Amino acid sequence: MVGAGTSTGHTMVVEAARERQGPDMAFKLSSELMDAAKRNGIMEMLMVHRVIDEIAGDYDGKLKCFVLNTDSDLQIAENYEIKAVPVVLLFKNGEKRESVVGTMPKEFYVAAIERVLQL
Repeated sequence: MVGAGTSTGHTMVVEAARERQGPDMAFKLSSELMDAAKRNGIMEMLMVHRVIDEIAGDYDGKLKCFVLNTDSDLQIAENYEIKAVPVVLLFKNGEKRESVVGTMPKEFYVAAIERVLQL
């Protein structure tokens, strides 16, 4: 399960950019969105999401991967005490066995998955 963060910062950036006029509006919009994405941790979440998608393909039939949006699934996030994103929670037989907080290399996630599969 990969947690996703808030999108509030994007909305403000898009609204501010819409008020601007001129030929460079698209450039300003994209650079401001990138800045907002960096501030809100979205770049890290996208990197983790990409790695987890790759791992899901590598482990097809051995595990299932789900994405949780902590904005819209707040109760689930609270139940599992998700305090930071991105976070990968690893379950076996419906029980949380391990969690990885932050952006890590693929090998780190694979090692955690292998530990849980060995249980």
